[in-house]
Amino acid sequence: MTLNKFPDAEPSITLDFLKSKKLDPRLAFIRASDANATPYPITGEGYGTVNGRLYEFPPNVPRLTDQGLLIEGPSTNHAGFTANMSSNWEWRMGGVPQSVITNNTTETTAPDGSNTAAKVVPISGATNIAQESVAFPSFITPDNRDDYNFASSFYIKAAGFTDIRWTLQSVAASNLDLAAGTASAGATFIDVGNGWYYFTLTTGGWQNNRGFQFSLNSGSGNGTDGFYLWGIQFEWEKSFPSSYIETTTASAVTRAADVCTMNEDNISSWYNLSEGTAVTKFYLNGSDDNSTLYLARAVGANSAVGIFAAVRNDGNEILSQNMHVGDRDRLTMAAGATMFKQSVKLATAYTLTGMQTRTSVDIETNTAETITTEEEYPEEYFFGYTSGVGGNPDVNWLYGYLQSFTYYPTQVSSDALQALTTQ
Repeated sequence: MTLNKFPDAEPSITLDFLKSKKLDPRLAFIRASDANATPYPITGEGYGTVNGRLYEFPPNVPRLTDQGLLIEGPSTNHAGFTANMSSNWEWRMGGVPQSVITNNTTETTAPDGSNTAAKVVPISGATNIAQESVAFPSFITPDNRDDYNFASSFYIKAAGFTDIRWTLQSVAASNLDLAAGTASAGATFIDVGNGWYYFTLTTGGWQNNRGFQFSLNSGSGNGTDGFYLWGIQFEWEKSFPSSYIETTTASAVTRAADVCTMNEDNISSWYNLSEGTAVTKFYLNGSDDNSTLYLARAVGANSAVGIFAAVRNDGNEILSQNMHVGDRDRLTMAAGATMFKQSVKLATAYTLTGMQTRTSVDIETNTAETITTEEEYPEEYFFGYTSGVGGNPDVNWLYGYLQSFTYYPTQVSSDALQALTTQ
């Protein structure tokens, strides 16, 4: 690749979510609380990592993190009392608590730098330490429970004991070695610094209301040694965990969705209806039920218009559409490897007569189809999700990071597309 393959044209807009500390003023953003929402109250607070440290972002503040702008749909933590474990998480045998749980310990800082971690110390001779029941949501029934995945996650740090067993009663279990930094049963176990590890495991086969439990894998309590916990989370309908949602009672709490848009007044200064090239860089955490994950989408009053890009199915397929003109061109590309858990660039160039698409992930096949639609000018641009259009109420979310969006008001060459996705 040589430098002369890059586009001669200058971008008409560049949104760099990796280097910016604030959103471009042309963008609107919402992540709002609603304490009266049903069936669960909604919180607008959300967590994200900046300069290697976890921070809590207030409601309606975009999570511009080390990996880009974090976009997540609504998700619910069904684990209760995660911010005040204390007696609520006691494991009793014969009416006797098997551990002493101290909220807001000052012995260590939590992963977010606060003194909000809990210290769990087994009593002398105890091996079963802490548990909390996780109940079925109302939409789960004995007939459909096998159709749902769920994700468990938490942060843990040694305070004397290093061989811990986590169990989702009668469903899943994992042995945690806090000395070696490993976890069994296919769980992920990530060193996040200061002795803390982030545990995640997704599974299915839920049988009934079950206990979310911690026990000693070897040895027994001595009344002094223990371990620290923070950020316990249990999410239904998830094949991967989302960011932490704090709960202070037995009731579940939902984190509001991240909504990032640009309206028509701010689009017209950079958008070309006749031809153009959009380049999006993104990082995906995963997909729920093979849903479509939208990177950028332009919409009009009655239907989708303009150009948009999305990742479909299990992360092995990219969908790009050009819908400016009487015929809508759609390119579907199957990638040689999953696009999850890596930064990917997608570039699409279009004119009134067709389009080209390239991505930084290897492509095995390239198929196109044409669908008739009306010509419209975009009224709004959605970043990281799609609003229901054309009477379709569905909203699909990115569940990942937007890292950059660049638009050229001209169709660039095939060589330039290659350069834009490999630089």
